[in-house]
Amino acid sequence: MRILTPFLLALTLTHPAHAETPTLADDINALNEALQILFTDPDASITEQTGENPDLSISLRAQSGAWSTDDAPLTDGRLSLPVDTLIALQIMAMDLIYDMSFPQLALEFEAIPGRMEVVYIRFTQTGQYAGNCAHTCGSAGAPLVFDVHD
Repeated sequence: MRILTPFLLALTLTHPAHAETPTLADDINALNEALQILFTDPDASITEQTGENPDLSISLRAQSGAWSTDDAPLTDGRLSLPVDTLIALQIMAMDLIYDMSFPQLALEFEAIPGRMEVVYIRFTQTGQYAGNCAHTCGSAGAPLVFDVHD
């Protein structure tokens, strides 16, 4: 990490957030983006442990207690997903650690700043599956519902 510190500092200080008077939140966001650039390989393919390629990849970002994505319909914390489709959820947090729990699915995953976690899921039936942040950010933080449809 000692070798990376000057590089991360340079990336942080040259970030557009520093064009005006930066805040601590601007610095943290710039550092998260720098870490994401360093540790994310854009050419890496996502393959399930069984070797099967996903039918759909969705990048999910958690920030300020809410989820966002550019890859699928997401409205008020409700993510619309198809049934009988292998889905790779690429998960990352931008500010806090989010420990998500979906009791109906027996599924838990963490969203951590600077680290991408990939979760594979295939729904076999339609329905709504609700999840909440279970530990670090509190039970009211970052609700997420999977709306599974035909």
